[in-house]
Parts: sequence; C-alpha cells; structure tokens
Amino acid sequence: MKRWLAVSAFSALVALSTLAGVHAQGVSQPFTYQGYLRQGGAPLNNPSQAMRFRIYNALTGGTALWDSGAQTVNVSNGLFTIQLNPPISVWTGADRFLEIQVGATTLTPRVRLGATPYANTATLLNMFQSGITNPDRMVITHSPDYTNWGLQYRDSDDSFHFLSNGTTVLRIGLGSQQGLQILAGGLQIPAGAAAGRVLTSDASGNASWADLPASASVWAVSGANIHNTNTGNVGIGTTNPTAKLDVRGGLLVDSSSGSLRIGYPSLANQWHFNTMNGGADLQLWENAANTVRMYFKAGGNIGFGTTSPAYLLHVVGDRNARLLNIVNSNTGSAADGVWVQTDGSGSWGVYSVLNATSGRAVYGNASSASGSGIGVYGRSASTDGHGGYFEGRVRIDYNSTLTNATLRLHETAADFARLEFTNTNTARKWHIAGLIGSAVADDRLNFWNSAAGDIMSIRGDGTVAVKVLEITGADLAEKFPTTETLEPGTVVEIDPDNPGHLRKAQGAYNKRVAGVVAGANGLSKGIVLGNLEGSESHTPIAMSGRVWVHADATHEAIEQGDLLTTSDTPGHAMKASDPSRAHGTVIGKAMTRLEKGKTGMVLVLVNLQ
Repeated sequence: MKRWLAVSAFSALVALSTLAGVHAQGVSQPFTYQGYLRQGGAPLNNPSQAMRFRIYNALTGGTALWDSGAQTVNVSNGLFTIQLNPPISVWTGADRFLEIQVGATTLTPRVRLGATPYANTATLLNMFQSGITNPDRMVITHSPDYTNWGLQYRDSDDSFHFLSNGTTVLRIGLGSQQGLQILAGGLQIPAGAAAGRVLTSDASGNASWADLPASASVWAVSGANIHNTNTGNVGIGTTNPTAKLDVRGGLLVDSSSGSLRIGYPSLANQWHFNTMNGGADLQLWENAANTVRMYFKAGGNIGFGTTSPAYLLHVVGDRNARLLNIVNSNTGSAADGVWVQTDGSGSWGVYSVLNATSGRAVYGNASSASGSGIGVYGRSASTDGHGGYFEGRVRIDYNSTLTNATLRLHETAADFARLEFTNTNTARKWHIAGLIGSAVADDRLNFWNSAAGDIMSIRGDGTVAVKVLEITGADLAEKFPTTETLEPGTVVEIDPDNPGHLRKAQGAYNKRVAGVVAGANGLSKGIVLGNLEGSESHTPIAMSGRVWVHADATHEAIEQGDLLTTSDTPGHAMKASDPSRAHGTVIGKAMTRLEKGKTGMVLVLVNLQ
C-alpha cells in the first residue's frame, strides 16, 4: 500500500513490506517499514535522522499501543528502511495506525496497518512452554488468546494430544503407550500388530490384531494346480476388485513359454498376445485366421498386415476396399480427420503414389450439397512457398455459374489476386491479376509482364487500356439487325421500310449504301462493335478495312484503285465510273481486279464516301 503524508516542510511516501518473521517465544511481531522523505521539495539526505514511531488504535486521537522510542535512521536520497518490533499483543485483529515523527515534526495522517501485519499471528509456535497443566508442554497453539486449542505433549501418558478447547480429540501414543486413538466413539488401534495378522473388533468397537483362522482360507489345492474357492472377485493390489481378477499395479506375463490369450477356450475364436525376438517385439495374433494382425516393433514402429514395419505406422493390405478409414463425426470447427506435420526440409507431409494407369493418388471430397466446403486445402505461410504444387496437367471438371466459378483466385487482402506464368527459359514472368475495388469502376483485370509492366488493363465498367493493340483480323465491323438473310461479301443498304435495319443493296449509285457483310473468302473480322446482349445473331457489317465483296463487271472491268459503288445487281458492287453520281455512294477502293463481263469477288478497302 502507498500513501502520501505531508506536514510543515516534510512529505513522505510510505510502503509497508511483508512481515519479516515471528519470534519463537511469541514476544514481539517485527516488520520492516520503508519510506520516502522530502524537505522543501527535495529528497532528504541525513545519515543520522532522528525519528520515532508509534502505533495507535485510531486514525486520530485514540490510545498509543506501542512506542519505538527515539531512533536514529539513515535517510539517503529520501529513502529509509527500519525494522519495527512491536509486541505481539498489539495485533488483536482490529485496525492499527502507525504515527511517524521526523525530528520534532509529527507527520499526518497516520498510516493504516491492514491485514498484512497479522499474517503470522494466526498460529503461534511455542517450544517447551507450559500448557494448561505442568509438566505438559504446548507445541502449537491456535493464537495467544486460545492457548488450549492446538497440539500438546503430555508426560502423563507420553502422548501427543490434539486439543479442542482443552479436550483431546486425537491422541498419538509414544513409548509404552504406542498406538493411535480417534476419541469420542472413534477407532482405536492398540499395540499388538504383527505380520500376517488381521484387524478384528469386539462388540464395543475396540480393535485388536489377531491371527487369520485356518478356516478362513479361500484357496484350495488340486494336484499341481491351485484355485480360488471364492465365488466373488479376486483383487491384487486392491481390496475392492471389480472383475474376476482385478490387478492394480504391474503384471508380468512370460510369453517365452506361452501367451496371453483372450477369447473362448473351447473355440478357435481367440486372440493371443505374444512377445517375439527374445521379448523385443510384441504381436497380436488372430487364432481363427491363423495370422498376425498387429505387430509392435522394438523402436516404436507399428505394423498392420506386416511383421516388419519400417515406419511408425506401416499398413499393408490386399483388398478391394479402403485400408484405412478415419471418420470424425464431431461438427466443431477444429474436428480434423487427419493431421500430418513434418519439420524436414524438402520432406512431404502427405505422399501418395498411384501405380495404376487410372485412378486418384489423392482425392478430396466435400460431400455436403451446400455450404463452402473444400475438397483439398493447401496453405503456405511463406510468401515464397506454394499452397499447392502440380507437376503435369491440371484438369478441373465443374458445371460453373456466375456465382460459382470453376477456378477462383481469392486474395486475402484488399489487393490483386494474381495468376503467374513462368518457365525455365528466363526469370521473366507474366501475371494475370484481378482486383475487386471499392466500386465497379475501380475493378481491374490486368495483364502484367515483369519486363514491360502492365500491358493491358480491363476496368469494371468495360473500359480497356492497352499499350499496343495488334489485331489479326482485317476490318472494323459493327453488328446490325437485317430484314433478310445476308451472306458474307454482300453490299448492304439502310432499309427504308424498317428503321435501324439493313438489307441487300439495290440499284446503281445507291446513297443508302452502309457497307459490306464481313467475313467473305475466309478473311476474318478484326474488330466487331455493337456485340450487345440480344445482338449475338445480328450481321457484322464492315465499315472500314479490307473485305471481299461480290462485284459485277458486266459492263466495265474493275481495276486496282477503282472506286466501287452499288450496282443494279442486288448486293453487288461495280466500278464508279460517273463522278457526278459517285458522291455519297462509294463503298471503297478495289485492291484486286475483275475482268469485264464477269461477276466475282473483289478485295476492297472499305471507306464509305
């Protein structure tokens, strides 16, 4: 307990230590007192400081129960320590208060002394003191106020007595009075005990030792055998056997000339425990099957189906069923089925080999039809490690949906989840990294190269950012609904009867011309616009780039570089030879020729004018 005391120019911080001990005669109850003194705000330094200590029965006023007298105390840097020795009669269980006087100044308030000073007053040890009658000697008394409670030695009967208010409740006799008495109607065990005797009692409850009568034996001899005639249980090391033979303690079975057998003696259904190899190994033998079922090898290895276990647990079998089946029916979050740990570098926690041409070396099955169970779980705490490692192809079979993907990469922090591609050619690597941001516009799917950085980024709103975009297709097309089926290479026009739709172009120099159906002659489309939901079956119309177009050169040959326009042949292009009519009807420039009088395919560089 710490408490500040201050008066005049002095202040003190005091602390009460634990008691130093108790005197053998019970004359005084010493304890060590430590404090801190300041004068004028600075720690006091005085190797011969005059001090005085008093104990009162009240915080203020009251009666002084003890006075230390004048004391010379060494105070260094404000700290002092002193042992105080008040008489034990001071401690009656009531609160006590310590008053400290420094020189002529008495510090206030007094310090309350609580339960700690009484720790050693509850029991009093008295050696060779007078008891309630001489020459009896009390050894231990309850307290100074209860001298007839505790342990007492009496010369009158050479015994130790445990007293309760002066009355003996337990006596232990010495010398000629050897024996133990539990009084007040209790058990008496006098002298007379000897090896082989039993404890008996008379009608008054007095116990005595006696020899076991011959008629009391429960064992009988039959030739070379001995048997028990008792109809109950036999106990070894216990007086309360719970079985026909109840052994409490060690049991030695010498299996060099026999075995420990469990089963039906008249039937083959027996199990034998035998030691092997001079007692070094232990085996469990199934008698009916005439085989070893379990084998304990010296050194700790255990074998099932083998008598030469090479591992701590070695299982060998030849059956078309599971060799080892572990079921944990507990539904708790820590109810593991199998826990395997290895501390070896380069070692395998679980190692499985499939020697057949088909099957599964490791199979994980989360059999519940709902929930988020995991069939096989791997984890690495190291950023350089791998939660899963595969050598060979990886196959995933799953009927995925928008809410349940076939392959899911989950980043445990608010960061990119990354899929990495490497090989042995170089240290360079590719990442496909996905980020779920705080909003859809913050979502990203990035293609990253360790040498070039981010190559392409796809945002959650559909925006794509790419450094360089190279497209293998040849044209820029957009999907449009059409009012008739159109084959690739057909020249199309805006359908005047169906706004927003296209149809096969009709008539020469048609100002409604809209482009050419892309994809003719196997020339792939480059970019397709307008591929919106519901427009999957619409027709891609090339509006720029190279496409093959159906052309009609019946009246005039088409040469490379000629402008092409619509012709009187529906869906066909022709040479635009009349400049006054060509404006607004040009499809583009021919890149291949077509002889006069023929119809066929011409490669055109689409550029609507």
